[in-house]
Amino acid sequence: MALNEGDLDALTPDWRGARDSIIRHLRQGHSVNLVVEPEAPGLELIAQIKKNYLPALGLVDLNDDATISRQGLVSAMLRACGSPTLAPPEPEDLVTFTLELRERPAPAFLALLHFDLVATRKRQYEIDLFAALRDLITEKRKLVLLIHSQRHFIELLPSDHPLSSITDLKTVELPGRS
Repeated sequence: MALNEGDLDALTPDWRGARDSIIRHLRQGHSVNLVVEPEAPGLELIAQIKKNYLPALGLVDLNDDATISRQGLVSAMLRACGSPTLAPPEPEDLVTFTLELRERPAPAFLALLHFDLVATRKRQYEIDLFAALRDLITEKRKLVLLIHSQRHFIELLPSDHPLSSITDLKTVELPGRS
């Protein structure tokens, strides 16, 4: 059952609290891992955040077949960030993405939906993608991520993975329907 934004506001204080925490963290420049339990309205919550609080939040759904390849994912991220630039073939795709974000006066806000799929796409995305994301998030401060997943971010990547070194990632848990 899909919820509209009015329904979401009428739900539990936990869900409103999760929304408010996410908005606060993102506005402070901290990336967030939204961990959703099954049946939790996580996608609806993100849609409400984009519509009512952070319209600059770009959405990239890893469940979309177009994001299976790294070039497809980078192209989707560029589009979600408002860039008309298409990602060239690897390895120039990451160069293009990085340069696009570095030239922005302010950080880009990007939600990666169904991030759990990263665990099955390690070979397609390769470590260079995650190293570039980490650099844009922690060093250059040009990217703020909202990572939507059913498992905690740290469980999805090995401990020696470049993204596992993101130290200011905030975790917000969204409980399922009661």
